[in-house]
Amino acid sequence: GAPHKPRRLRLSPNTQKESFEMDNAKNLYILDFTNVCCYSEIHQIIKRGLGLPDYYGENWDALWDCLTDMASGSFVLDIVGFDTLRSRFPEAARTLLDIMGDLKRWAGDRIKINVCTGDGDRRGID
Repeated sequence: GAPHKPRRLRLSPNTQKESFEMDNAKNLYILDFTNVCCYSEIHQIIKRGLGLPDYYGENWDALWDCLTDMASGSFVLDIVGFDTLRSRFPEAARTLLDIMGDLKRWAGDRIKINVCTGDGDRRGID
């Protein structure tokens, strides 16, 4: 696909119904960055967490392509340990948030994306 052009996104308090997450529990994906310590692990965590194929290119454009394929259906994505990712790799954290914000705008109500930090804060991406 074409190179991904990120836009800024907003994080908002979770206001959507719990029923969305219950209905889509079988389509729940978790990206856990709590223990990320080197940059090369970021795309490995993404690949494992989303169950991406071996040919996943481990770059942001490849992630966008995979996510838009996944978003043809409904799913919930929890990004755990985001504060760790942001403190250790701020540019990667910004890019990931930009991609997720664009994905949410592109897919609309078919998907729900939550950003979870170490202090228990959990915010949805609009």
